[in-house]
Amino acid sequence: MTLNLRLTLIAGLMWGVVALVVGLAANLIGGLAPSIEGLTLGTYAVMFAGIHFVARNKGKFAEDLIGGIVAGIIAALFLLLLEMIGVNIAVEAGGLANVLIQGVLAGAAGALGMVLIKHVKS
Repeated sequence: MTLNLRLTLIAGLMWGVVALVVGLAANLIGGLAPSIEGLTLGTYAVMFAGIHFVARNKGKFAEDLIGGIVAGIIAALFLLLLEMIGVNIAVEAGGLANVLIQGVLAGAAGALGMVLIKHVKS
């Protein structure tokens, strides 16, 4: 098992920037930003980092899951940046620990979902 770090960084950085932009946009529109049971727009962007990694990766289950989690953590660090500059709409309060937990959970959920889609498709 070899983890493609380049692909992990690309997915994490790309969707981290999306999370940053979406978080700033959600801050501008205020209460109109959708949130479902604690899942914010930023969380969805972090989840897509895991999905993106698995969709592009040609590895097996464990590699896909670990890569999706790492990509989710990288993307979630952008949510911490939002919290540091005072934009709290994209992240549940709690600081670094909460952001890392969100990255792990959202990245894993996205990765698992995409693994399931890949296996059903093939």
